Amino acid sequence: MADADASQRWVHHPARGGFAFGAWGLAVAGLMVLGMVAALLLPVARVGDGMEYYGLFYAWSQTLRPWMNETSFALYQQLHESGLIVGTLDRSYLEGAFPALRLGETADFNHFWFYSLLAAVVNAPFALIGLPLGPHGSFLALHAVLFVGLLSVATLGHGWRGFWTIVAMTLGSPIVWYFNKVHTEFFTYCVTLGGIVLAMRNQLVASAVLMAAAATQNPGLSFVPVLLVALRGLSDWSVPYSRWEVIGVVATVLLLALHPAYYFLRYEVVTPQLLAGGAAPGAGLSYAYIWLVDPDVGLFPNWPVGLALLLGGALLWRRAMRNPTLRPVRPLHLWSVIALFFVASMYSHASTENLNSGATPGLARYALWYIPLIYPAALAVVATMYGLSGVRRATWGTVLWAGVIVTMVVNLSIKWESYTAPSFASGFVQTHVPWLYTPPAEIFGERYSGLGDSLYASSAVVGPDCRKTLLLPAPANEAVISVSDDCAFDGEQIRSWVVSAREGLERPTFVQLDADDPSIVVPPAPMALGQALAHDATGTQVSLSGWSGAEPTHRWSDAAQSSLRFTLPEHAGDDRCLLIDGFTYGPQTIAASLDDEQVFEQAFDGDARLVVPLGERSGATRVDLTYSDPKRPPGDSRLIAFGLRSFVIDSCP
Repeated sequence: MADADASQRWVHHPARGGFAFGAWGLAVAGLMVLGMVAALLLPVARVGDGMEYYGLFYAWSQTLRPWMNETSFALYQQLHESGLIVGTLDRSYLEGAFPALRLGETADFNHFWFYSLLAAVVNAPFALIGLPLGPHGSFLALHAVLFVGLLSVATLGHGWRGFWTIVAMTLGSPIVWYFNKVHTEFFTYCVTLGGIVLAMRNQLVASAVLMAAAATQNPGLSFVPVLLVALRGLSDWSVPYSRWEVIGVVATVLLLALHPAYYFLRYEVVTPQLLAGGAAPGAGLSYAYIWLVDPDVGLFPNWPVGLALLLGGALLWRRAMRNPTLRPVRPLHLWSVIALFFVASMYSHASTENLNSGATPGLARYALWYIPLIYPAALAVVATMYGLSGVRRATWGTVLWAGVIVTMVVNLSIKWESYTAPSFASGFVQTHVPWLYTPPAEIFGERYSGLGDSLYASSAVVGPDCRKTLLLPAPANEAVISVSDDCAFDGEQIRSWVVSAREGLERPTFVQLDADDPSIVVPPAPMALGQALAHDATGTQVSLSGWSGAEPTHRWSDAAQSSLRFTLPEHAGDDRCLLIDGFTYGPQTIAASLDDEQVFEQAFDGDARLVVPLGERSGATRVDLTYSDPKRPPGDSRLIAFGLRSFVIDSCP
């Protein structure tokens, strides 16, 4: 009888009572087909640390080793040379990335191998029958297995309400961008969200196993499964452990030990960052809030649907939890787990040395860790909608799924990782209300200079309001100052101002530049006929948009279309042309439009001279350049097609 009581205490079966497994299977199959179609249509690209995971996949699948050796490096090189995955780098990059993590002819990475091992396991049965999935396909198959497992856990825990809550949270959040990317974010999302669902049903040991799996790749989460096992043992000490719980506790301990034991046995450290760098424990606690609220890297400014679910769930919680199959079995346990997960995540993220990181569609990948914590609130919203009838249910259902679909389309339309340009929300704040929020210097500088990790080669970054200025200390290059194209500054004067302001500067510092100072500001002036302007011309005579930052000899276009805006003097004499000198990135057909009317088109491959007729036009003018085949170079997040050297307005040749 005790075992029967324990079974009823620990296992919940919402499937009983007419649950339609056939309909559930059809819904899952439909989602899998949708994912396969999207994966076929979207480009296959390396993001962030993906090269390490591809390499470790070969280590496991071909050499049965958790470390890289000559064989796995050679196989990775073959993958790179095949061109099947955009953005991979030569094996020499991987071999030299972490010199501290080399033992003889073998090498490890800063990122653990467990995620790659799972992909190799998924690939194994296909390889046995002669149909290997390949590295990228194996990771995508792993993601499919994880997602179906998550749907199963949510359905067992909360029926159809749990199922559709997971669908809405996955398709309607930035995590959907990662479903076809080889990076640990989708893995972490699935296993930690499954752990939250199980914690709601008081399946504490099962939840601990999933949280421990996440901790293999993210050791900062190790405290969460420890708490879950402790809660099971201390709060329900009189309930005997089932066979599966005993297995689960052992699995949790083994998973938690996997990461530190491996690196200790190999290098006598418990985590590779202690040798190879990349983390400074707790150094960034003062700005840990950015992962939630920063307009560029934060979760909620980039996930309005999630913010709506969180607020809506808080308002509807009491009403939704009247249903005993939805109510947390032990609310105090659940909130304790969520609180510790939140604190552990914050501390882990505050320890990173790279705030404005790669492998992201815009917002930081660290911000995605907090998505699973929204599940109870999202479930309350979906459950409340289930309880409505008629027009009200249809109306609110339409609002929710419209938000999900829009979010999915917006995120999947972002084809490449992007962390060198501000988000729309950030641009609005820094342009119109810059006093409202000042981000960490790294985020502001890298986003508004467009230089990314090369930021500290410059000396100052002026924000889009033409006032808020980030000064960077020596040894930054005093000649490189990033200024918005809409700021009409005199180049020499602002350089002198920056040199003076940087004297004695020891750390990145924000200051206010006086945009009305006549010694710095130059009133907009018409472009002088016959006067050639270089690619780094300031906004005194021309405004550029859709271009990357100025380089020593040129400026790359950074979009499918880029523009030049300028003022023409009063017309006198012959028709005039805008003569643009530069070069293309591969074959390009470039079309030029004058205030939305196409006036030029020509194919180039290499050096290019564009002759754009201006006619008898005078006053404010805009020329748009459209490119036939912009590309992203390996290891570069920019979308480039044309390198601008100089331009001049003169008589037409």
